[in-house]
Amino acid sequence: MWLVCFNTQYELGKLEMALGKMWKDEFQVDLKFSEVDDKTISERAHKAVEQMQVSRFRCDSVTRGRTEFTYSDRY
Repeated sequence: MWLVCFNTQYELGKLEMALGKMWKDEFQVDLKFSEVDDKTISERAHKAVEQMQVSRFRCDSVTRGRTEFTYSDRY
């Protein structure tokens, strides 16, 4: 099972159409998509996305700081 989050319904629709076509061409059966109806799972998924975004921001900040430090040390 995969859990994929999108910002818009349009993005979701584009992925569903592309995956559905490729799946049908390869396996000759339709690919099933389903929404997460369980509120607990949905909340956990949203929290995980938030944590990944915060972690990515921190990583970018640390990397940017190291790059600036290294660059200024050389010159």
